Amino acid sequence: MEGMPPKYHMRVGEITFHYREVCALLTRHDIDAAARAKICGLAEQTLKGYGALDGTTAHRKITVEALDKLREAAMDAYWEAAAEPYREKVRYAREDNRHIVPTLIALCGGMMRERHIHPLRVLERADTYGGHVIDTTGAPVAVELDELAELRSRWRKAAHRCSWQDTDGYMTRQEFLCEVADCCPYSLWRIGSEFYPWAIQPTKAMVERLEDAVAELERDAA
Repeated sequence: MEGMPPKYHMRVGEITFHYREVCALLTRHDIDAAARAKICGLAEQTLKGYGALDGTTAHRKITVEALDKLREAAMDAYWEAAAEPYREKVRYAREDNRHIVPTLIALCGGMMRERHIHPLRVLERADTYGGHVIDTTGAPVAVELDELAELRSRWRKAAHRCSWQDTDGYMTRQEFLCEVADCCPYSLWRIGSEFYPWAIQPTKAMVERLEDAVAELERDAA
């Protein structure tokens, strides 16, 4: 439709609404306005302006950097709280309330980036930081994925590979990924996320386009 933005480009009002969603999730996990301001390194009054209605004198558009910090904090809190419900879900499915749900670790460059019982959360962190999933004995773990989850994982892995590539010196990594995905910087974090309410599911075409673009950068750098 004429005048409509591309699919993954958020309008100012949508950014404000999403910011409020993020704050609401943080509040549910006892992360209040003062704690949110500390996460961003900003004043509480500044964050208040980010949530004001678009078009009002009080409104300020949040930066991508601040929003990403809050989203990461929200995900840490969400997944920590989700561990016990997931454990009970697995036990119920197995009809065994004593079943031990294994703890998995995202190991990236010798550093533990995540320790959790939900495979998708651990895989997401491993993909994001260029690592792999192991169990508590150090043995590699292959996380079972359906078709859509496989696409999300491939996107995250390719995006990480881009993180250390020189994009010809004319655009930043963020600009490069946004161009490939045809998205705005505010939407980029959402692509490939394992948090369904905020996630953008990458298509096969998007993933292949990114993999091809990163492979070309790697060839040029060789």
